Amino acid sequence: MAHPLKLPHALVQILGLQPTPAVVDAPHYQGFVQEVAQTLQVWGLLDAGGWISLTLDDGASCLPVWSQPHDARAFARRASAKSQPGPIDLSDFLDHWLPAMDSLGVQVSVQPEDASRLLPVPARVLAWHLQVRCINFPADGLDDEPGPLTLSPTGEP
Repeated sequence: MAHPLKLPHALVQILGLQPTPAVVDAPHYQGFVQEVAQTLQVWGLLDAGGWISLTLDDGASCLPVWSQPHDARAFARRASAKSQPGPIDLSDFLDHWLPAMDSLGVQVSVQPEDASRLLPVPARVLAWHLQVRCINFPADGLDDEPGPLTLSPTGEP
């Protein structure tokens, strides 16, 4: 059974979590958050120049991330990119990457399948969802409730 997380409207505004992108309600996003909470790793793409970021239609930067290396590898093959999946430790991602990305205005694209369908999420929104999911995930790796946890920082169902 899913447990929606509700925050008071004033707290949502203070945290800057509105408007929440519709992508956070998508099954692939919810699945990503759940898998990353289990594996404690995020996967990006590395090439000779470092971590690969993509450019959105509005010119903003976006970091594509996946919960599994085979999904990142498949994206690289479809995009004909000469890159390889690289792991990012979840604690490093939460403590360093996402805050830095948020301050620079870099968004995150979770589980993109191809470069033409990037669904960006603000870094602080993804950080909040990952932190909440990790707090609710038992240390032994077994979930008390089957299925993904429904996360909604706006308190909407």
